[in-house]
Amino acid sequence: MQERIELLSPAGDLERLKIACLYGADAIYIGGQNYSLRANALNFSLDDIKEAVLFAHNLNKRVYVTVNIVFHDKDLAGVKEYLKNLDSIGVDAIIVSDVVIMDLWRKMKLKMELHVSTQASALNYEVVNFYKELGESKKMVLSTSLNDVVTSRMMSIVVLNKKIYFQTDRTFRKYKQINPKTTSTHQTR
Repeated sequence: MQERIELLSPAGDLERLKIACLYGADAIYIGGQNYSLRANALNFSLDDIKEAVLFAHNLNKRVYVTVNIVFHDKDLAGVKEYLKNLDSIGVDAIIVSDVVIMDLWRKMKLKMELHVSTQASALNYEVVNFYKELGESKKMVLSTSLNDVVTSRMMSIVVLNKKIYFQTDRTFRKYKQINPKTTSTHQTR
């Protein structure tokens, strides 16, 4: 069964999330006020995230929250509670870059999915294999600086194993011409 391509849009505030939902996005990624690298966005409080999830879910849309800073020891204070809150709110997935969050997600047995962020620096197929073998992530966002040959090699690993799937705008079109049976993608912007 071929999966549908997901149109993923960023949203820096609740108004933009609603617009993205109403104008065709399948999923929206947002940053919370803590633990997010969405620096140019206003970002969302937990109350805003709850309202965003309710709005999006009423329209059968998905909400992903970035938890993608590089964690120093001081940053870990409160992160477990934050992840529990996101899970109980009904966030569909978190987009992460640090293995400490991947490990917490697994140990806490959270219901929301785990997606690997572009900040995880997946610049070669061995990194993609590493995350694939972890078996936790449903999606991976690759760097937009990859060249077509490297990305095509990584896509063949990922798509064939159906563990992680992704898209970089520039390379997907070329890969689609090479392999029209591509299953799913994850927009980076």
